[in-house]
Amino acid sequence: MDSSKISIEIGFKKIDRPLTIVSSEDAKVVTDLLHAAMKDETIVELTDAKGRAVILDGSSVTYVIVGKQEEHRMGFGGIEKV
Repeated sequence: MDSSKISIEIGFKKIDRPLTIVSSEDAKVVTDLLHAAMKDETIVELTDAKGRAVILDGSSVTYVIVGKQEEHRMGFGGIEKV
């Protein structure tokens, strides 16, 4: 898995489940874009890891969590030895 990918979890007003996006964009850039959109209640466009546009209304965002994308281990190789 590409270690440069980030995970972005976005919560919205009146919606129970957050939106999670995996992106190759710089975490600081994403954080700044979303912060400005929330503050100014404007529209922001992000690009996910597959190159798809994700357009959000900053006035409906309640929280954002930006972090490094974690590698998911599968099979017996994911089991730690004691």
